[in-house]
Amino acid sequence: MKKTLLNAFLLVAVSIGVVQSASAQNAAVNQQTSAPRTVEGRVTNQAGDPLAGVIVSVKGGAGRSTTSSENGSFVLVVDDGARTLTFSMLGMETKEVAIGAARNFSVTLAEQAATIDDVVVTALGIKRSEKALAYNVQKVGADELNAVKSENFVTQLAGKVSGLEIKQVSGGVGTATRVTLRGARSIAKSNSVLYVIDGMPINNFAGSSLTDQFESEVGSEGIADVNPEDIESISALTGAAATALYGENAANGAILITTKKGAAGNARISYSNQTTFATPYIMPEFQNTYGNDMGAFESWGGKLRKKSSYNPRDFFNTGSTVQHSLSLSGGTERNYTYASVGATSAAGIIQNNNYERYNFNVRNTGKYFNDKLTLDVSFNYMQQWDRNLVAQGEYFNPLVPVYLFPRGEEFDYIRNFERFDDVSNIYVQNWDYGDKGMAMQNPYWIINRNLFEHKRKRYVINPSVSYQVLDWLTASVRLRLDNANARNTRKLYATTTGLLAGTNSKGNLTGNYRQTDLTENQLYLDGILQVDKTFGDYRLNAVAGASLQDWKSITDGLGGTLEHVANLFQQTNLFQPGTFGGAPSGKQIQSVFGSAEIGWKNAAYLTLTGRNDWSSTLAVANVKRKDYFYPSVGASGVISELVNLPKAISYLKVRGSLAWVGLGIPPQFWSAWTYNPANSQAFEPTKTRPPGELKPEQTRSWEGGVDIRLFDNSLRMEATYYHTNTFNQTINIPISAGSGYNNMWIQTGNVMNRGVELAANYRKQWGKFGWEPSLTASWNENKVLDLGSGTDPQTGEVITKKIIERNTVGSMMIRLTEGGTLGDFWSTTTLARDVNGNVNVDDKGQIFSTSELVKMGTSMPKWRFGFRNEFSWNGVNLGILFTARTGGLVLSRTQAMLDAYGVSKASAELRDAGGKQIGNGQISARTWYEIIGGKQGIYKYYLYSADNFRLQELRIGYSLPSKWFADKVKMNVAAVGSNLWMIYNKAPFDPELTASTSDSYQGVDYFMQPSTRTFGFSVKLDF
Repeated sequence: MKKTLLNAFLLVAVSIGVVQSASAQNAAVNQQTSAPRTVEGRVTNQAGDPLAGVIVSVKGGAGRSTTSSENGSFVLVVDDGARTLTFSMLGMETKEVAIGAARNFSVTLAEQAATIDDVVVTALGIKRSEKALAYNVQKVGADELNAVKSENFVTQLAGKVSGLEIKQVSGGVGTATRVTLRGARSIAKSNSVLYVIDGMPINNFAGSSLTDQFESEVGSEGIADVNPEDIESISALTGAAATALYGENAANGAILITTKKGAAGNARISYSNQTTFATPYIMPEFQNTYGNDMGAFESWGGKLRKKSSYNPRDFFNTGSTVQHSLSLSGGTERNYTYASVGATSAAGIIQNNNYERYNFNVRNTGKYFNDKLTLDVSFNYMQQWDRNLVAQGEYFNPLVPVYLFPRGEEFDYIRNFERFDDVSNIYVQNWDYGDKGMAMQNPYWIINRNLFEHKRKRYVINPSVSYQVLDWLTASVRLRLDNANARNTRKLYATTTGLLAGTNSKGNLTGNYRQTDLTENQLYLDGILQVDKTFGDYRLNAVAGASLQDWKSITDGLGGTLEHVANLFQQTNLFQPGTFGGAPSGKQIQSVFGSAEIGWKNAAYLTLTGRNDWSSTLAVANVKRKDYFYPSVGASGVISELVNLPKAISYLKVRGSLAWVGLGIPPQFWSAWTYNPANSQAFEPTKTRPPGELKPEQTRSWEGGVDIRLFDNSLRMEATYYHTNTFNQTINIPISAGSGYNNMWIQTGNVMNRGVELAANYRKQWGKFGWEPSLTASWNENKVLDLGSGTDPQTGEVITKKIIERNTVGSMMIRLTEGGTLGDFWSTTTLARDVNGNVNVDDKGQIFSTSELVKMGTSMPKWRFGFRNEFSWNGVNLGILFTARTGGLVLSRTQAMLDAYGVSKASAELRDAGGKQIGNGQISARTWYEIIGGKQGIYKYYLYSADNFRLQELRIGYSLPSKWFADKVKMNVAAVGSNLWMIYNKAPFDPELTASTSDSYQGVDYFMQPSTRTFGFSVKLDF
């Protein structure tokens, strides 16, 4: 596959090279026969970002002019006698550059002191003046995004956008992320953001939504397939007003990704490589001074004569990630192409955890009919493969036996994880300790003989066409076809524990095999009319359009225990194979939308938007209304354009908006039948009453903010306050069994989020030395105001919902109540006490637990911070990013197990101290930890503050002088690192890791993989 991709890329490169060579030859001929000649170059702002729409003209050149493309590039024919080029753009200082004998120019424009009109990408990919926005849009450029890379570029946004929370699933390299904006608000539905690529939304299929301790594997996600080097910029739409034009898709905010296009001029080739190495970082603290008693697995034996040399950290490898990207850009002013190939290969810190991804991308943009018609076509092909992305918990997790292994035993013995059995004539697992009620196995057997593989092939075709109907009217049509085929396999070798692999007809452990094939097809189509017309002091920007979104997926699978031949992983070798899937699922949304922005004197703006959705989930439903409408209204005013302000204030804008967005109805709510897994041929009626009239979940949001720039725009600050209420929460309640059902769905409740988002940026240059610090900060308060009530339609009984139990983890429950949050921890067990409140200790020195329900706190953070500094001097650049979080609790069930098994550092220290002091008496360390620790301990002792402060990213680079390469090559080399220093953390694991993307399983650690510290180098070449 690699060879095929490289051959295809080389074919495109050669074709473009031939075109460019021919163009160069023609130019040379023209130069010899006529006076005019061609010059080209690139225009950027002071931050190095490309400037589009810059007018490049010949001073006194009688109409010789052009405009810079989206990449800031330009090509212009000048007369032989021309002496000066003029560069002008609204909001930027006009600059004149002498032509001389030069043919290539690199020009930097400075912002004007009082007239600032930045353009940002908003909903539907439409570019709008930042002045006019009634909401906050935060942008992350390609350089900032790719300064320090990871396998999944989404993690690189951490600390760079206020209001954004990113947590990576702890399953190994290439796993999915949990991304939320402005907190969680939905009880039953997803709180994940919408991803939008070049204005069109995608369905981010992910495989890491765990809900308990018995999951087998996790997976990657669709957005991780994107090559980060193909990204031009990212914009975060945090508020409902910003996303209202996307309707239900973006109820939780949106991440807008703008990809690269070609640029006019000679062919440009870019190559980048980043190679990093990873080591385990935040891990529990273990003991190696006490061993185990004979025949016991727990390490509660006597003190060892010689300290054990066993260290669980030695089980981990040094991981590595190598990323290559090669791109080619070039063309004429009216036809330009961008092509790229990318390859990512990663190995995790656990042996046999691997991830590979290959990207191939071609995009061509052409202008026709006097530049009125623009045709933009791109094709992306992605292939991704991963192995052994291990879920937390007990099943198939090598860390359970690694962490709990008895300290008096010889760990080297089990490194030989299999031995040949003469009776069965196969290799069998080498593990003599049993499963300990946790499906425990030899850890090396797990990573080598319990294999989980995911392979996905995906292609995206994205054609769009726009036509300038009139000077003020543009029509466009866009299409995105996104199709993926995946095959997931599970191979469990013979003698894998029967709890996980099952037995054949003779009761033998012959192994287990499962194969799942998934096909997912996504289609997005829209047509848009855009109006941009001026009437005196007024300017109208309007959009009207319609869209069709269609998602379809089908899963087919077959699996079971191997019957005849051990370790022959074929479907024909299965004993009583079970089938699953087979029924397609999908959803379609048909929409019309529109917006109107009225501006007055480029200083005051009023914006109205509306969108109406018709969802397929309501098409066959018993509801009065089969559509839903989402409006928004916003206003902004540039005070600095209307009144005279002190000289120090370069720019001042106030803004405010009100919006309604929502989430649709999941298709499964309308299913009257369910599949019976006990019998592959049987279906049975559901025990949930088919719902009556349901409405989309709705979020009502308002926000206000201020943007200010001081001291000739060197200091920029933004502040936003928002308040949201989410209604029509879909909740399941029990009903009378006499109805023939056990439960039913109701829609009620009210969840509130309110918060503050702050951002500040300072930019200053002193000669060759530059400094640019940036700060992001966000505060969010989440509160369940009302869980509501519902009425049983058969009995008329009114059922008031006061409590929702989302998940139970040992003696800790994630429980929702009115006045609480969506992530509250409740303890269900405590130590038994006497009438005086003292802990009960019996005559044998034993203590006991008893039931008690107590709210302990929430897993949700209060504040998040990101502090980034960029220093530059004479070609040397230094980038430092610190991130921090305050507020919230996390639960370490891992620590509870380590304590109960006597392998934690704390258990040794308590033994050294002689035991635990309880009241006037003392109990042994073992008694104490076996009561409060273990699988059903008293987990209120294992809650920790989630506050943490770390050095998130570090990059030290040097741009080699181009004269070293005869001005033909630009080269930058850098040392990079991430998660290098945990400055403050009280939890025994990294609080920013998560076991799952599921909202009901946050803040819980149960043998999660540790976070990693990465370090390495990067090289970038531009030809």
